[in-house]
Amino acid sequence: MSKTIAKQHSDINTAKFDSIGSHEKKSCESSYTLADAEQKASDISNIALYLNSGAYPEHLGHDLMDHLQSEIEDLQSIIGYLRILPLIQCNPLESSEVLN
Repeated sequence: MSKTIAKQHSDINTAKFDSIGSHEKKSCESSYTLADAEQKASDISNIALYLNSGAYPEHLGHDLMDHLQSEIEDLQSIIGYLRILPLIQCNPLESSEVLN
């Protein structure tokens, strides 16, 4: 278990800086998929498990909570996009009316 937590800790530290601005890059490159939402939910779960373990240095707690909040907001954006995607695909001319 401690090896898993340590691995998650190193993954979180690397992912923390890699994911900064990822939603901005993603929105310019292509559309989101259900796989993106699933991966984001998995990332959030891993961060929550790590936070619940208490196996992190105390000074990182605030940063980890900020990162968790950011990941949740990213997931909400992905879900929002996936929710309106059928409207955009079915009615490309009318989609601007729905979004405005």
